[in-house]
Parts: sequence; structure tokens; C-alpha cells
Amino acid sequence: MPTPQKAQVVESLTKRIADSTIAVSTDYSGMSVTETNELRKMLRAKDVEYVIVKNTLAYIAADSADKSLLKEIISGPTGLVLGYGEVVDAVKTLTTFIKDSDSELAIRGALMGDRSLDIKEIEQLSRLPGKTELLTKLVGQLNGGIQGLVYVLNSPINGLANVIQRHVEATPAAPVEEEAATEVTEEEAPVEEEAATEATEEKTE
Repeated sequence: MPTPQKAQVVESLTKRIADSTIAVSTDYSGMSVTETNELRKMLRAKDVEYVIVKNTLAYIAADSADKSLLKEIISGPTGLVLGYGEVVDAVKTLTTFIKDSDSELAIRGALMGDRSLDIKEIEQLSRLPGKTELLTKLVGQLNGGIQGLVYVLNSPINGLANVIQRHVEATPAAPVEEEAATEVTEEEAPVEEEAATEATEEKTE
């Protein structure tokens, strides 16, 4: 029967395992405290935890979380990488840390949902693009498509505008001036005739 303290540890670990999208079992033998803290810092930035576990308690927690397959990859000194978001981010961050730091941390296997993954499958998973990278590529493709569509839609309108502009520039201005002069002459003529008529009437009187 676990002590109250151990029961609390099991309860906490059970919830973490149940909530995780992927759990990677590692052998932390040979790792320093500094390396462990650095790994935790890198993983935390990706919504991932690194938990050092006692195997007997981890077995109980795995059963309680309905993830009994996890027990098959827990043996010896064990640290669990528990990811709660994108599984690729968790695995990629872990493998990048091991490669860049030349760490002695060894990966035993992983449990993704109800599926067990061996080391080869984990390596393949780490090479896949993460969600952020995929979204960046998608947005780039969408922007390219939208810009192309805008260009196609604007081209006929721009062409028509250019034709109209060239037509306006090529139209002579003289006829407009002549028409204006004719209108002025026609407006002035009646005024002169009216003035002459008034003068004649005055003389007659």
C-alpha cells in the first residue's frame, strides 16, 4: 500500500500521462544536473515536461491512465518526456538537444496515443515538419496565390484605364474652343440687336 506521499506522486503522474499526446522513455544515466535543467528548459518552451520517475510508481500511474503499454519501455533509470501539444515538437526538441549537446541521454521508445514507437520511428517522426513550420509554408503559398489573383483581376482594369487615358490625351482641344466661341457669339448677338432696336425707338419718339 503506497504511503500518502507516494499516492500523491502517483496521482499527479497519472494525470500527466493521461493528458499527454506522447510519452518518450529515456535513460538519463550519465547526465549532469546542468544538462537535465537545460533539457527541461528547452522542452518547457514547447509545452513539454521532463519527469524523473520511480519505476514502480510509474507502472501504477501507467495502468491508472489506461496506458499500460508505457510499462514496456520503463526500465532502469527513467526520465519521461511528456508532450501535451504537437508530438513532433516534443520529439524534435528532444533529439535536437541530444545531438547539439552530445548528451549521453538515451531514448528507449515512446507511446503515442495507443501506439508504441521504437527508436527508428521516433527518429523518423523527429524529421517531420512541425505545425508552426507547416502553417508558415501554407501561409506563404496562400499569399502567393492571392497576389497572383489580384494581378490577374487588376490587369484588365489597368489595361482599360490606359486605353482611356491615351484616348483623352490624343483628342484635339481646338474643337472645344471653337464650340465655346460659337456659343459666346450666339449669346452676344441678341444683346446687340436689342440695343439697336431701343435706340431706333428713342429717335422716333
